[in-house]
Amino acid sequence: MPKTALLRLYQGGDNLDSFDKFRLRLNNSGGSIRQDRINATKNFMNDTFPDDPTYYVVPLNGIDTPMRIYDKGTLFREYGEKYIQLMDNALPPLGGYIWWNDRFWMITRTDESNELKVNGVIRECNYLLRWINERAETIERWCVFWDGTKYSSGESENQHLVIPNMRIEMFLPRDNETIKLFTGRRFIIDDLEMAQLRDPLVYCISKENPVERNRLGDSLFRYIMIQDVYNSNLDNREQLIADFYSSTDIYSLDIITPLSIEIEQGDTFQLQVKPYINNTPSYEAATYNSLDEDIVTVTQDGLIEGIMLGIASIEVIFHDVVKTIDVNVVAVQSQTRESGKIIYSGLATIRVGGTKTFTSEFFDDLGSVISDVPIWDIIDDDFSIPPYITISNQTHNSITLKCGSDISLIGKSFNLTMNGTLFGTVLDVINIEVVSLT
Repeated sequence: MPKTALLRLYQGGDNLDSFDKFRLRLNNSGGSIRQDRINATKNFMNDTFPDDPTYYVVPLNGIDTPMRIYDKGTLFREYGEKYIQLMDNALPPLGGYIWWNDRFWMITRTDESNELKVNGVIRECNYLLRWINERAETIERWCVFWDGTKYSSGESENQHLVIPNMRIEMFLPRDNETIKLFTGRRFIIDDLEMAQLRDPLVYCISKENPVERNRLGDSLFRYIMIQDVYNSNLDNREQLIADFYSSTDIYSLDIITPLSIEIEQGDTFQLQVKPYINNTPSYEAATYNSLDEDIVTVTQDGLIEGIMLGIASIEVIFHDVVKTIDVNVVAVQSQTRESGKIIYSGLATIRVGGTKTFTSEFFDDLGSVISDVPIWDIIDDDFSIPPYITISNQTHNSITLKCGSDISLIGKSFNLTMNGTLFGTVLDVINIEVVSLT
């Protein structure tokens, strides 16, 4: 049946019996003839919406949302731009991320002037932007980076001239991190492999243009960018982060050795620590201090020696970071025991769609590293295996986990448990949180 004829049926056409006409009028009732017509058209469009060849149900900020995604002329396809349409006046958030066609798209414009549907524009996200915030945390956001330079031609003194109107733009959603990006902020925006062969391409915000908010309070930033110069003293080409080495350094310290160890009187043991500056391993060493040298001594290289029976603490110092290791000096080893630790880089997190490797280390009751084969368990809060986590690689002492790419997984957490083969006891457990592209 043609759509026009079908629409007439929704408006109470002649081909319906009396009861169907009454049911339709009751369903379409809106208090006026105009509202009746609007409701009838809405009901018709909602019922036929899924039949459209451009209809999709896609994750919008992690929530499955029905919408049309379609082209409208070759101009928009050239710049990775498409139209969307949602029914029932369902206003999509400006700056929202849509996962469609195996990539992220950003909502850059919405039009809510129509009572029947909401139209919008999405642009393909073409770069994963990374920067360091004021807490020395690495922030990641998918962005739209667009070179909108236009060229004009003319003549001057009988010479043909081509004059560019430089305009490089970047779109980012407005959130608690992007709101702190001001004029002068620098970014590396380049291909990772190319950035290792030559100086990376660096861009700087020259103007901030916050797009007006919609009625939901959502908005996005539209930055005007200018090209800047790579600075090897500030910028990290391996991680594609500009101003990585800031003037205000953040110090941290990872203790590899168990925080409580036991050694026999007269024995020595080498402490193992990893100092960091701005989340990057530092070549600068930590220092050590024994709080009771009558029981245990320590060199500036971290070698401890049991002097007398008892318990004493060793301070590990790296700038303003101080951590302690408790040492129990005993006369006779009573029994063979085992301890272990799960080693990983950064925080106990895994990114959506990303992978992360965890390595095992085992120690005897003297704190010395021993050889053992880990037994790994991955469980969520319900003591079941989370379906969104898979094992992408496993060696004799490490495991690499891969997280699903659905952004609705952000905020979920699970436990990674490591058992030792020698004694079969649980030696270490960490809780891992799924974070953004974060």
